[in-house]
Amino acid sequence: IRDRPEAAGEYTMEEKSYDAYLLLVAGAENTTKLITWIIQYLHANPEWTEELRAELRDWHPEALRKGMADFPKLKATIMEGERMQPGAFFHIRVAARDIELLGYRIPKDTPVLHIQALCHFLEEIYHDPFTFRPQRWLDGKFPKKAHGTFGGGTHICLGMNVTRLHAPVILGNLLKDFHVDLQFDPDFSDRLDLGGAFHRVPLPAVFRKTG
Repeated sequence: IRDRPEAAGEYTMEEKSYDAYLLLVAGAENTTKLITWIIQYLHANPEWTEELRAELRDWHPEALRKGMADFPKLKATIMEGERMQPGAFFHIRVAARDIELLGYRIPKDTPVLHIQALCHFLEEIYHDPFTFRPQRWLDGKFPKKAHGTFGGGTHICLGMNVTRLHAPVILGNLLKDFHVDLQFDPDFSDRLDLGGAFHRVPLPAVFRKTG
């Protein structure tokens, strides 16, 4: 706010409300959504879950101070969760000036549907893209811009670093210390939303302490 250029004019209440919403939803609701989906995917992939638990035997949150190099399967699980269920599949942008894109003219002030996560499901990038396969992140090297969960450039997600910290800490602690028994059948139907949509029905589960 302090560095806002004078030419941009007044910082309106509408802008403030939108920016506050993005901070809250990105740093809290989208993180919750990601973790909830990953738990359901792991429930449907017991063999990978056991491999992940084995990696997390020596897990402790302080390990993140060195990054996630010692926990590649945990990182792969989170990356695949982000790919399969991005916090926001698309955003609506408004052209700041007249532009030409791929032969199309977009006049200034035209609303544009920016589908930044479309690349998550392109077969030329991700083999079998509609299947949850964390293993792909252990061996595959994908273009940086092919992972559009947090967008990019000047519009990159404000809560990205919060999610990237919370997700491994919560999942690491949860999977190391508990077995999760879902009391429902997960529904992996495709959902397109702007980040605000979440599970609208109860998702009962039993958490059993390990050891």
